Amino acid sequence: MASLDDKIKSYYQSRSLPEAQVERLLEQTQGKPRLQRYYWLAGCAAVLLVGLVWWSGRGRDPADRVLAEVAMNHVKGLAVEVTADHYGALQEGLDKLDFVVLPPPDICDQYALVGGRYCSILGGLAAQLKVRDADSDQMLTLYVTRNTDELRRIGYREAQWEGVEVSMWGADNRFFALARDRE
Repeated sequence: MASLDDKIKSYYQSRSLPEAQVERLLEQTQGKPRLQRYYWLAGCAAVLLVGLVWWSGRGRDPADRVLAEVAMNHVKGLAVEVTADHYGALQEGLDKLDFVVLPPPDICDQYALVGGRYCSILGGLAAQLKVRDADSDQMLTLYVTRNTDELRRIGYREAQWEGVEVSMWGADNRFFALARDRE
């Protein structure tokens, strides 16, 4: 006795569309692009769009990129990894740094060190230091990294980004950025 599957298969194999209907269907599809072509075009467009977005981001002014990166990290307010009240102890605690974290004397005089952690600026290793303003008691974030050609082009710059005031400058083969909440 034939199984149910065999009976269903046999039934549908015995059926067919009339020849005229088959011809009409074939005529309707002639000259029209196939769906696969649209998928291929959509894939190419997506790859092109992703490449364009990536490429356009690379061409931005380094000062704008550093400003955004420093301000975003400042707003995050991450805790320090090394608590220290003097720069020698902080330097020992952040021993992966190949540059000196000690800022210029005017920064040391105005801001008390609280501690620091590792971070990055434009993909390079940096120190993110928490400092307290001696006059206002406001907490600020000081960033220090090795100066590069790209960072040297920034020179001295002050700017604001989403409620954060940032000063950027280079000194002694190092690059500094000081971030504070806008008052």
